[in-house]
Amino acid sequence: MIPMDYTKDFSLIEGHTWLNVASEGPIPKKSDEALQEAIKWKSAPHLLTIPKFQQIPIRLKKAISCLINVDPDDVILGNSATYGLHLLANGLEFKAGDEIILLQNDFPTDILPWLSLKHKGVVVHQLKAQNHILTPRELEKAINRRTKLVCLPLIHSFTGYNWM
Repeated sequence: MIPMDYTKDFSLIEGHTWLNVASEGPIPKKSDEALQEAIKWKSAPHLLTIPKFQQIPIRLKKAISCLINVDPDDVILGNSATYGLHLLANGLEFKAGDEIILLQNDFPTDILPWLSLKHKGVVVHQLKAQNHILTPRELEKAINRRTKLVCLPLIHSFTGYNWM
C-alpha cells in the first residue's frame, strides 16, 4: 500500500510538522474554503441563492448516508441533541400507560421532551439515585413490562458522577 501524502491539503509551513491534539489542529484547505464562503453568505445573505441554500443539506445528507450505508431520506439533520431528543419523543409511538424512565434532576434536555408526552397518558418516572449515582440495580428495579424507553446520561450533567 502506497502511503497517502496529505500535506498539499493543508496550509502548513514547508519543513514543519504539526502535532495535532485533536481539537486544536489545522483544517484542510477545502474546509477553509467552505468556511470562507459560509462567512461571505452570513455577511451578505443576498448572495445565498435558494438553489445554493437547498443544495447544502442535500449534499450533506447524501454524504452521511454513504458513510453509514442508509438512504439519504433516512438521515435527519439537526442542530443539537435537544432537537434530536424532541424528534425522537415526538416521532415514537407512545400510548396511554406506556412508561419512560429518566434520572431526576438531570439536564433539562434529557427530561423536557418526555414530560410533554404526559398529555397522551404516558407515565414519566424520574428516578432519584440513592447515593449520588444511579446504580444498575436501581434501574433494574424501575423497569417493568410497561417501560418503553429509558433516557439516562452516562455522566450526570450537574454533579459529574458516572453511574456506570
